[in-house]
Amino acid sequence: MKKITLFLLCSLPSLMMAQTTFDFNNSNDGFVGEFGTLDPGATASTLTITGAANENPKITNTSAGVDAANGSFAVVKLKNNSNNGYMRISYPKQPDGTEDPGSIFKNQVISTNDTEFKTYIVDVTNNQNYVGTVNTIDLIFKLDADNNADGSGGTIEIDQIQFTNNPPTPERNDYTFSNDGDVEGWSGKGRVALTVSNGNLIADYSGINPNTAKLSQEIFSVNADLGNFAHIVIQNNTINDQLRISYPASGGGRVFRTTPTTINATDFEVIDLNVSSDDWVGMVTGIELQVRQSGDNTVDPSGSVTIARIVFDANETLSEESLQKLAIGMYPNPSNGMVNFRTNDVITEVTIHNLAGQKVITATPVGNSLNISDLNPGVYIATFKNQNNDTFSSKLVKN
Repeated sequence: MKKITLFLLCSLPSLMMAQTTFDFNNSNDGFVGEFGTLDPGATASTLTITGAANENPKITNTSAGVDAANGSFAVVKLKNNSNNGYMRISYPKQPDGTEDPGSIFKNQVISTNDTEFKTYIVDVTNNQNYVGTVNTIDLIFKLDADNNADGSGGTIEIDQIQFTNNPPTPERNDYTFSNDGDVEGWSGKGRVALTVSNGNLIADYSGINPNTAKLSQEIFSVNADLGNFAHIVIQNNTINDQLRISYPASGGGRVFRTTPTTINATDFEVIDLNVSSDDWVGMVTGIELQVRQSGDNTVDPSGSVTIARIVFDANETLSEESLQKLAIGMYPNPSNGMVNFRTNDVITEVTIHNLAGQKVITATPVGNSLNISDLNPGVYIATFKNQNNDTFSSKLVKN
């Protein structure tokens, strides 16, 4: 059932905020399926994918009635039982005198072959186009950013879609950047451009605003009660010599913690930083990272910063287990063909098991790559062995 929930602002009694919620309880809430059938259930609707290859399954509501002024974020809770790892939320552009002005697309990487429901938060705003009442809303599912659905079927269970200005902040203390295109809630400010590729978050500093350039966490909160230390695995390809982490202070302003970082680096370094304060308690939101010049506190507008991992925990240094995980990264993951390994070690053997524990591949990778095109679509566990016979296991998804 579609719900409009009103919140009274105590400081402004006359101002009301409305959020639009579709909870899919015994109803499709006005949505219909395309290249798939949408069937209601007690607490979620199920999109059963029937389309062929290149036919992207989607659900559409042409009478959604979303109040754009009070629905800047779409909060989507779903369980994806398919190989499609890319969700697009779209709505029509404003009329421009042409017959079809087109649509706005907001993209989100999603996990595949889920065993539980997961929540995704997508900023759906777009200046002049996301205004007034938005009636047509589409959720479109693709294989990935560059490829349409592969026609392999599956289902997507949709528990709730909510449009709100106050999205929840799910807890996350470990950012691994393991899925291409997924910035894991980080946003570039001051014209910093962010991309995720090959297991790394890449911040392009070309042409940034030297006074405001930074990275801001806008979706997830960090559980400060799990520890006082931040660990950033970073390759700083700029002349900015200081890393600064900040978060909101209870009395206003921000708490700042700084440490030196290697400039024009040719390899990754692990920066361990104590971020504790009286305000580092509970669920901390609004964390910001900035690589800047210590002399004048500005950011040089050139080069790039590559981050392989950000971890918040109780360890003064990044644990050996975490360092081992950093030593081996797989990309792309999911993959439908070649899988590449990012590692400083020599991988002598890769063994892949299915979730039933059956061994399906044992091979020696060639040039830190392995062909998995013969695997059936699904979730697997890949175990790596290096030249010292150390082993490490990680999830691998074949789409």
